[in-house]
Amino acid sequence: LNIPFVYSYLFNKQVYIDKFKSKKINILLTTSILERGITIDDVQVIVFKADHYVYDYKTLIQICGRVGRKKTHPDGKIIFICTAKTEAIKKCIKTLNLKNSTIV
Repeated sequence: LNIPFVYSYLFNKQVYIDKFKSKKINILLTTSILERGITIDDVQVIVFKADHYVYDYKTLIQICGRVGRKKTHPDGKIIFICTAKTEAIKKCIKTLNLKNSTIV
């Protein structure tokens, strides 16, 4: 399984992002560079090491905000992989539950 990895200094990152958006590739591994300004139909998100200090509340909310942005797919999966549930994670989940009236 060949999964492209995209990060800010990657020369041709836009090629992979465009392929992901057009569904030519199904999985894209990234740093947090796609946390803002991108809408992809029917996207699911996994945050690996979600308890890392780089993932503060605002960053987690922005990342989760990539899910469910299209009328044709108004919801989706968000998975936090971590060893501890940080305050940022707890606050993010609480906010998502309040705003979406669903269980996360």
